[in-house]
Amino acid sequence: MDFILLVIGFIFTFLVPGICVLQFFFPALPARIKIPLVPIFSVLVSTYFVYVVSLVMGYSRFSILVAFFFFIPFLSLVFREFWRDFILIRKTHYLGLLVAVFVFLIYLLALYPGIFTKYNGYIVMSSSNWQDTAMHLGIIESLSQGNFPPQAPYFAGVPLHYYYFTDFHSSILETLYGQFFPRILVYDNPLFAAIFSLLVYFLAYEVTKDKSISFFSSLLEPVLLGQRVRWYEVAPGLFVIPG
Repeated sequence: MDFILLVIGFIFTFLVPGICVLQFFFPALPARIKIPLVPIFSVLVSTYFVYVVSLVMGYSRFSILVAFFFFIPFLSLVFREFWRDFILIRKTHYLGLLVAVFVFLIYLLALYPGIFTKYNGYIVMSSSNWQDTAMHLGIIESLSQGNFPPQAPYFAGVPLHYYYFTDFHSSILETLYGQFFPRILVYDNPLFAAIFSLLVYFLAYEVTKDKSISFFSSLLEPVLLGQRVRWYEVAPGLFVIPG
């Protein structure tokens, strides 16, 4: 059941609200614009909606499910149109989808051995350089344990004055899972990278109307735009498996 709820969490926070919002309010948009916007709208709407519902009902697995089921009647009305748009994009812009999957796998392989794993008796948080993974995990775990509205997990009693939007999004997934799961970052962060890659592809296509340019733009996006995971640095580390 916990795993099923985790899967529902990913579907809810990355797909359902975006489908509903775009199909209801922007039905005339071309499929090539609607499809890459679905996960963006889903993350934004689901996270804020869960926050509002939780202010009324308290933050828990139950309140998250209430927020999720709110969208189900609307989803049933527009899912057929969304599926038609998706099939069209799969046929006409499959290169963009393939690059997004590739980027997801690259980030997944990079993060899998390096987020909250044991190595030589230590817990590895991210990498050897300075980074704030431990702080973000502290916020995520604090939220998942009921610290809502969030106080600073490192200064109890003080409201959290920090941009914790993505931390709250990760906490929604972990709260649905119902277990201590700091490695949630291994699975949701690569999705954000894949979404961004897809957006770059379709933005390049809108500007150039050239699928080849769009393909290479999205493929090179992590390198040219200075993403946190740069492939030429990641590749050697993919073959080092922590013991």
